[in-house]
Amino acid sequence: MVSSLPRNLLEKFARLYAERGTSEFRFQEAEEILGETEKYVGQILPNLVRAGWLEKKVDPEDSRRKIYRVVDPNRILQRLGQELKDGPR
Repeated sequence: MVSSLPRNLLEKFARLYAERGTSEFRFQEAEEILGETEKYVGQILPNLVRAGWLEKKVDPEDSRRKIYRVVDPNRILQRLGQELKDGPR
């Protein structure tokens, strides 16, 4: 499931996508790309993951860290369109 995003999160998603495309990135890279504090990025990334706009996996080199990937916007639009077509459940 994919949910819509408030404008501020959509802007963060767009910035990550513009910089990284659908390539993987780590938390520290997101901080640099977004130009935000560690605390704020620590709120943004989980919100984007919950909304279905980012994917997250465990870093194989350090299980305490996570690796993120932007979901292709075409996939997001397809899923949103399908959910609208299917209607409420």
